[in-house]
Amino acid sequence: MTLSGNLKKTRRIFPYVFGVCLLAVLIPYFDSLWGDFVFDDVPLVQRDRFYVQEDNPLKCWTRDFWKENMKQGLYRPFTLFSYWVNAKISGIHSPAFRIGNLIFHFLVTILVFNFAVRLRFGHWVAMFAAVLFAVHPIHTEAVIPAFGRGELLCAIFLLCALIIHSHIGKNKLLCIVSGLSFLFACWSKEHALAFLPLCVLLDLYLRTQEKSSDSTGIKNFARSMAPVYLLYVCIAAVFFASRYFALGTLIPSKNNFNPAIDNPIALCQFPLNVITALKVQGLSLFKFFWPAVLSHDYSYAQLPPSVSVFDWKSWLTVVLFLGVPGLICVAFRKLKFKIVFLLAAYAVCIMPAGNFIIMAGTIFGERLQYIPSIWLCMFSALAVSLLFRKFSAKTVLVLSAAIIIAASVRTYERGKDWDNQMSLATAGVRSAPNSVKTWNNLAIQLGEYSDKEKDPKEQANKYKEAVLACDRAISIYPPCLNSYANRGIYYSLLGYYDEAEKDFRKVISLYPKDSHVNYALGALLADQGRLDEAKALWEKLIKINPDDQVLRKSYEKLCADIKEKQAGSEKTD
Repeated sequence: MTLSGNLKKTRRIFPYVFGVCLLAVLIPYFDSLWGDFVFDDVPLVQRDRFYVQEDNPLKCWTRDFWKENMKQGLYRPFTLFSYWVNAKISGIHSPAFRIGNLIFHFLVTILVFNFAVRLRFGHWVAMFAAVLFAVHPIHTEAVIPAFGRGELLCAIFLLCALIIHSHIGKNKLLCIVSGLSFLFACWSKEHALAFLPLCVLLDLYLRTQEKSSDSTGIKNFARSMAPVYLLYVCIAAVFFASRYFALGTLIPSKNNFNPAIDNPIALCQFPLNVITALKVQGLSLFKFFWPAVLSHDYSYAQLPPSVSVFDWKSWLTVVLFLGVPGLICVAFRKLKFKIVFLLAAYAVCIMPAGNFIIMAGTIFGERLQYIPSIWLCMFSALAVSLLFRKFSAKTVLVLSAAIIIAASVRTYERGKDWDNQMSLATAGVRSAPNSVKTWNNLAIQLGEYSDKEKDPKEQANKYKEAVLACDRAISIYPPCLNSYANRGIYYSLLGYYDEAEKDFRKVISLYPKDSHVNYALGALLADQGRLDEAKALWEKLIKINPDDQVLRKSYEKLCADIKEKQAGSEKTD
């Protein structure tokens, strides 16, 4: 079919595609729209007063992605702008943010269909790829919580830029539009820099689809495209310049980042860092094709680093990643350029967060697979389409429907985990039982749940469960000071003052200026009547944090209690 004929057919069936994709997005996700802010949503959106207090949207382009006391050197101004618009329209209301995310996910799904058609994969393959992308369970972390929006916006602008770029041969001025889309993709998430190598791959692929792809034609094409690529490089420079003027740095600062917990690969030396990164990518591929167990956290020690270059999981990843597509290329030679393109595009898209080039803030996150999975969905659709050659159309369609239904059901079930903080915490320890963070998060949620409990016995039981969760976190990672601090709080609430003091002092011995733990220890000492010790401790803390009004009020009350006690003693004498 000619390109113009393909375009006419796309326009004719697009209303049906629109309806099918809309249903594919709504059915598995509709029930999860009404959940609370969870996990990173809380500090990123719910507790950041910027979205309520700031009236100038341009300020989104002059600040860090995280609020002041959690800066990490991340620059995603357009994602922040989308939060700002969301907050101005609906207030800080979780369902409104989730609805916004679902709308963006739908737009990405439509763009996946259009891009697959542009790649000449055929309308059936494009449809199956788009629907599979819409319902795939591994996308829940990007689609449901507000903190996944950067992935969605980046995917929208990245796909728009690639689709527009693929039409530049007709009109070179289109590069301005694709360039602007590239810029907004970078402003949504830094991973959009993958657009530059993706453009090269796309141009090479589209040239292979043309009959006039001789060496002379390729040279002329490369010469004519040089100004376009120069423009893209300039736009990347604009992004880095805006980032530098806003944050004063070109790369993430890695503040509030503990590599031992968040990303153990950062502590590995070459070549073990690469071997471990390959093993993690093997896990991501496995979860794409078999998403039975999904988690929001994979920190230490859920994914232990490789200890040998002969780690079989790493090499099995390489063999399967290259071998399966290679066999398909040998068996179906006409598909070799399509397979190679998808393989290369996937490899490019995992590089920014795959711990191959720079160390990411996490060893693995399912939301990071949102953009790379575009190529896997197309590959899967292409592989299923080959079955038409071996089996009847009815059999293949039934199989395709079964895959989509199974994925939808899993996505629906996974959506329940994101209902609230407690449901996510319990799902975390169930799916990632060796992660220190999942147990620490569960302890925090049990503690907060206890605070709301009216029955004293039930409250005490929840605090005891929180202590056990802290014990499990400490057993996984003994230097986890957060767990000691949290356990100290729960011990003190249970009346186990000696155990609480021991935990607090352990944290203070390593971090003497930790204001929260010093304050908690002072309060503990005061509750035991050790007022002079509490006063001395808080006086040191006030010198470190002179602007802490809560601390000052507590200190003033403590001083008043000491005077009252002294006055009572004098009267007794």
